Amino acid sequence: MMLRVVYVIFVWQKIVLGFQHSIVKHCRSVNIQRRVPITQNKLLVRIHATTYREIEEAETERESLIDDRLGRLGVNKYQALMAIFVAMVYAADGAEVTVMSLVARTLGEKWGLESWQRGLLGTSVYSGMFAGGLLCGPVADSKGRSFTLIAATALISIFGVLSAYAPSFNLLCLARFIAGIGMGASLPVSSSLLQETVPKKYKGGLACLVFAGFNLGELFAAKAGIYAFQRPDPSTWLFLVAAIPAILTWAVSLIVPESPRFMAAKGDKIGVERWFRRVAKMNNKDIDKDIFPPIRATSDQTISISSTVERMCTVTTLKQDTNDKNQNNILSTMTNKLRGLFRPGGLRLRTLVLWSLWMAANASFYGLIFSLPEALRHAKMSANDVAFDIAKGISRVSALQSFSFFCFMPLVFLNVRYNILFPFAFAGATISLLSAGVLATTTPSPAHLVTCLAFAKFFYNGVFMMLYPATGSAYPTNVRATGVALAGTVGRICTILVPPVCTKLQEMAALLPYQLFIVTSSIAFLSSLLL
Repeated sequence: MMLRVVYVIFVWQKIVLGFQHSIVKHCRSVNIQRRVPITQNKLLVRIHATTYREIEEAETERESLIDDRLGRLGVNKYQALMAIFVAMVYAADGAEVTVMSLVARTLGEKWGLESWQRGLLGTSVYSGMFAGGLLCGPVADSKGRSFTLIAATALISIFGVLSAYAPSFNLLCLARFIAGIGMGASLPVSSSLLQETVPKKYKGGLACLVFAGFNLGELFAAKAGIYAFQRPDPSTWLFLVAAIPAILTWAVSLIVPESPRFMAAKGDKIGVERWFRRVAKMNNKDIDKDIFPPIRATSDQTISISSTVERMCTVTTLKQDTNDKNQNNILSTMTNKLRGLFRPGGLRLRTLVLWSLWMAANASFYGLIFSLPEALRHAKMSANDVAFDIAKGISRVSALQSFSFFCFMPLVFLNVRYNILFPFAFAGATISLLSAGVLATTTPSPAHLVTCLAFAKFFYNGVFMMLYPATGSAYPTNVRATGVALAGTVGRICTILVPPVCTKLQEMAALLPYQLFIVTSSIAFLSSLLL
């Protein structure tokens, strides 16, 4: 059944979005093909390889060439604007995720929902994020990062607003599911776009920085909740306010340029050259002197910008994979992407380890968000602290966790290895959750619980800051969006289970979910040692 669903999704992708057909003809017996115009703007160079090692070596050389030219551009106005845009994408997702934990109880009282139905509200969002992550990788690798982000943010905006006016429980679940598709697609694609437009040495640090957007989105929704619960219909007001970041992000996404690496992988020589000229101008660089200085190859030949860009647009494929039918077949395309993630040479183990980290991180991070209101409500009642405000407690956790940027971002900028940072972060999260678990055996104080959970989210913030750049840097350009999206999608499997599992556990004991998070964090700590 699952295979049928996946097949239908990819058929829909082919019908609606279409595939770029490559006109490839064999030219030389030494495995080199002549250049063939793909469209009026594109010139694709394909080189045959007989082994995966040859592909990896060729891709490494091409990536190094692009890295060198991006490094010459430096970090200036364009990269700053791109980082702000990606942070806006994260903020839109953070606001939409947080708003569901805030309105679940209110909607339950409004419509007389049972506990499993309240859990289903959260599951509908995370199921949509799962579907969006599954779909966005192939779409982004075939149609582009910019196109996918425009579509994703449009879904979040439209169905985020429609959620406020949903007349029934079923329609609200449908609206949240479709909004979730946009959320699941936007995060991995925006991360890939950022990593493909900045110099190599700044990738990790900027990826950490833009994750602040997610915390700002959480804080924005929590602050809105303080005022919303003073109104007669807080859920409607909260849904409308939470959609504001997504609407603004969609408007900005309309003018965001495509990734130069994606255009190079597709053979868009003119697009790549235009991108470098535009960014060089914004960064006050001379394109001919600073970025593409003429290099004299021989006494009578000079390598110019055009020939350098042409080398960037050279794509290497396996000899048997260049058959036209295979290139245009949907199932073959999907199979080739998956084969690229699990091919020999280190990617197989790396993929499995990253998947385990994503699953643990999603289960614990989103579980903390979903279970937090009920846990604080329980602590307030147990301590008989009438003055404690739950919405303010949530905003305090969101604010305190943001200090993780001052810890993890400098470490990533200093190129501290991920196989050191991930164990450190998961160990810290486990200890923080153990502290919260100890409170379950005593009378929990709301202030103490806020502190313990803020530290747990502090470390999980660090984990998520590093997951996207670590996953993106693990794969070459031709499968990067698919690799990042698929890893996020695997993590969403655990996220889908968060609402029903947390709801059921909190019916038994309000702080019981944190025992489960201790186990997942411990497993992730052991897995991270294999990086």
